Amino acid sequence: MLKIALLTVALAFLADAQSTPNFTGTWIQDNSKSSERKNLTFRYSNEVVHRGQDLTVITIAAEVGRPVSTSTQHFIVDGKPHQIRVRDEVSVNVVVNWEGHELVFSTELGSN
Repeated sequence: MLKIALLTVALAFLADAQSTPNFTGTWIQDNSKSSERKNLTFRYSNEVVHRGQDLTVITIAAEVGRPVSTSTQHFIVDGKPHQIRVRDEVSVNVVVNWEGHELVFSTELGSN
């Protein structure tokens, strides 16, 4: 009976672990679908590495005639507030958590 209970717990854990999507890959912003950035000449893309609760996002901005700009941020998907620095200038408090299959980022300016 104990083996069945452990197997049930293990299967439930595996099912839960696989119930959220993995966002690893290259994501390209479609400026034409953005309400705020329709005419933006920059092209944005994100290289995402998503392993469990660890999420790394490398944002790449490119515009003709300018050098490519990159920014790397590391997030923890645990529903707890974490402080990050944006462009080494601004402190931002970020909470990243799952709402069903949606990965939600909540942000507010921190104290500098």
